[in-house]
Amino acid sequence: MFSESLYINKIEAARLYGVLSFLSFYYIFKTVSESDMKTIAVLGATGQQGGGLCDAILDESVFQCRAITRNPSSDASQRLASRGADVIFADLDDPETLKPALEDSEGVFVLTNFWEHQSAKRELRQVKNIVSALETVSPEHVVYSTLEDTRKHIDLNKTPMPILQERYCV
Repeated sequence: MFSESLYINKIEAARLYGVLSFLSFYYIFKTVSESDMKTIAVLGATGQQGGGLCDAILDESVFQCRAITRNPSSDASQRLASRGADVIFADLDDPETLKPALEDSEGVFVLTNFWEHQSAKRELRQVKNIVSALETVSPEHVVYSTLEDTRKHIDLNKTPMPILQERYCV
């Protein structure tokens, strides 16, 4: 089906998605001078997608990277901090931590981690918390990473798949 040269594993694909997200921000802000460097806040900064985006931001030095994580003392967080990222604590389950983490960001990369808790209801609550914070801080641009619309491929009246079904509501 696919030639071996075209195959990339899930980790490479997630990191590539992070780089592609960077390119979306890059083309939006490409005229920004170094003295007026904009901040991109990245939720899930220590994961594959968010980490890939943070790496791309830090490699290019076109933007300030705000790496948002639940564990600023983790090895991945410290690696980002050593490269120049502003590592900030926030928890998607605690809306009070999101607003200060997102304030003064020109762009925000949003994702959730369903696989951590495997609860569609919890994920939906987290997204509502994020949206509420975004409405308050009003960033210029938001990139939301989610699954593609699968309704035309999966009969919704059959076996439930919460990872897919709840995302229809977001």
